[in-house]
Amino acid sequence: MPQGDLTVFNEYTLATMSAVHNLAAAGDVIKVAIITTLPTAADVTPTLGDYTEVVGTGYAAGGIDIQTGQSVTVVSGAQYKYDSSVNPSWSQNGSGFTDGVAALIYNSSKTNQGIAFVDLTTSGGTPPVSLVAGNISVTWNASGIFTVG
Repeated sequence: MPQGDLTVFNEYTLATMSAVHNLAAAGDVIKVAIITTLPTAADVTPTLGDYTEVVGTGYAAGGIDIQTGQSVTVVSGAQYKYDSSVNPSWSQNGSGFTDGVAALIYNSSKTNQGIAFVDLTTSGGTPPVSLVAGNISVTWNASGIFTVG
């Protein structure tokens, strides 16, 4: 999985069918946190607590809230797009983390349940990204973060 690939957890479909997540504009609080391991789509009931979050100056525990810019829109028929105008970013810091592997998108309103993740590395988990080495940002695709349906 190369740098920048987004993967939706298999469990997200079940959670959506069970009316767990509300991704509408005024819905649940969705955040993006940086973690030190690369999840897999098959991880069972993933939550933020299942992974080790990075620690370092310039990074606040829990990550960045993207809910303020989130939206769900119809793409075509029964296909819907989830998107956010908030592109999370962290500024370079000499005391920052050096072991970031993935950006975890999770629902902090629902026991920190994982929704999806972005591989931040160039080779499926290695080498990790470093806030010491430079800025880190996740820029969502112009077509949206992901579609379902």
